[in-house]
Amino acid sequence: ESMLYDLLEHSPFVHSEMLIKIPHLKPGTSEQAHLFVGLWKLVDNTKPVRPLVDTISQEQDITGLATEEQSLLAEVTAFGIQSNWIGKTLLISGRVRSGLWELAPSKSNEVQQILHSSQKHSVGPMDVISTGKTWGGTQGLRNMRICLSKLDKVSMIDLSNGIVVVEPGVTQGRMSDLLRGTGWYLPVTGSCVHTSLIGNALDGGLTSRGLRIGQVLGVEAIEWNGANIVKTGVLTSKGVMHGYSGPTGAQADSFIFGRRGVVTRMAFALQRLRNYTAIGSGMVADESALKKAFALYDEGLLSWFQTRVATPGDPILVMSLVGRTREELEEKIALVDNDLNGCLFWTGKSHDANELTMRGEEAADFDRNPLVNDAWLYLVGVPSCSRHHHVLGVTSCGEAPIVGETANGFELLAFAAPMDPTIICMLRDKLCAAANNYWYPTLSITITVTPMVIYPTMYFLVWATWDNPACSIGKPAAKSFLDLVRLIMAKAHCPPCRYHDTAMTERRSKL
Repeated sequence: ESMLYDLLEHSPFVHSEMLIKIPHLKPGTSEQAHLFVGLWKLVDNTKPVRPLVDTISQEQDITGLATEEQSLLAEVTAFGIQSNWIGKTLLISGRVRSGLWELAPSKSNEVQQILHSSQKHSVGPMDVISTGKTWGGTQGLRNMRICLSKLDKVSMIDLSNGIVVVEPGVTQGRMSDLLRGTGWYLPVTGSCVHTSLIGNALDGGLTSRGLRIGQVLGVEAIEWNGANIVKTGVLTSKGVMHGYSGPTGAQADSFIFGRRGVVTRMAFALQRLRNYTAIGSGMVADESALKKAFALYDEGLLSWFQTRVATPGDPILVMSLVGRTREELEEKIALVDNDLNGCLFWTGKSHDANELTMRGEEAADFDRNPLVNDAWLYLVGVPSCSRHHHVLGVTSCGEAPIVGETANGFELLAFAAPMDPTIICMLRDKLCAAANNYWYPTLSITITVTPMVIYPTMYFLVWATWDNPACSIGKPAAKSFLDLVRLIMAKAHCPPCRYHDTAMTERRSKL
């Protein structure tokens, strides 16, 4: 394994694309073995690097850059690193972002060169994006930023230990496709297919298994001085470090929003995908139902559940059950249905959403229930753009912070709360009452509460969307409502658990 890793990662003659580790039995024996599949391509070392200084045209504005920034831009383009001019843009927040220069390295050593040059020319830490499509990422308010979308290599897929190692340009959609049929999946966030796995982790993305930052097993990053390369967790050794204790040693928190440097690779823990999955929904989630859901979750009958309410309206309960066989799944459904009367259940094979059917109904009914459709995809590790488009009011993913004339504005808050049904219902009812006071036809408010799995806490997510960033009613109403939400949750001693682009409000370790 170490030899293969050296060959694929450090040989001057080949460029590593991917290394896959597959468990199997040696022929004619019961002895466990591994099959390594390496994918690489030859490197053409005869092709000279052409300086790209002449690509900076007169039409592209460099007058807005400080002298040291202009020197940095000239130096990195001379090294053959691509630079792009991004014009004036309206952001979802309603702010107008002036034009900026985007540096687009294609290798980690080019990232290191940019950081070294920025240190040399006394240019402070720049904004960094992966694919630029995560919802909570930086909005590019500085004059220069680094785009890592060209670093798109999957270094390793370890199907023995359930570990993947990826660069920032690897998206949720690509990883979902690669893992299809392997029996593993990487839990996805609510962001779209084209969002970066690393970007989702560093902006506080939430999956069905809790915060994605908690699934990180290792980090490889370059500190802002350009000299120090940091490796943590499973990435501190060649291949996979067997016996690694868990995600606490990954130190991923220190790289949230580039506080320590630029992340060039991350290792993530995969989850086993059971053969059959069921989705249940439709029940009003009052305190009695929520207590039963907590009990069923503690007993292992429910693999996941969520209460959600779109104001004005009643909160409903959405849940998931999994089983190795269809019979095991049906037994679990019968037990859950006995406690939670009034729920509708859809069942199917976890790897094939097309076979999902309502129990006793035709599969066509599934197509008319987008909530079930989204929950199903979310729970089996398949990202979706439909939620993204619906919330933002757009027809293409584009750059998430950018909006058009008809797109929606949005803002969200997230908090950690105790796993106590009485407290959860009390807080949810207070937030719903506050939302009803701020309701306008142009303003939509959604509140969801989900277990964080790894920690004994619930994840409160409060969405506020309005019809247009320039709307004179929806945006101020949303701001006033969210200020009240912060006050309600602060009085209940429920800390924020999402990271902001200007300051990390709370460390995850304080939850």
